[in-house]
Amino acid sequence: MRRCIIKVAGAYYTALFPSTCAALEDAMKRFPKAAAISVRTVQQLHRSPLLR
Repeated sequence: MRRCIIKVAGAYYTALFPSTCAALEDAMKRFPKAAAISVRTVQQLHRSPLLR
């Protein structure tokens, strides 16, 4: 599962989806009249063992 950030008409929400395509499909179903929808995955930041 991927944590995605979805932007619809200037508002953002996050959710878990199996893919960014699934996130886009979900947003299109939730907001059928939206003029613009953007989806991206949240990048996980990994700390170096040297910084712990």
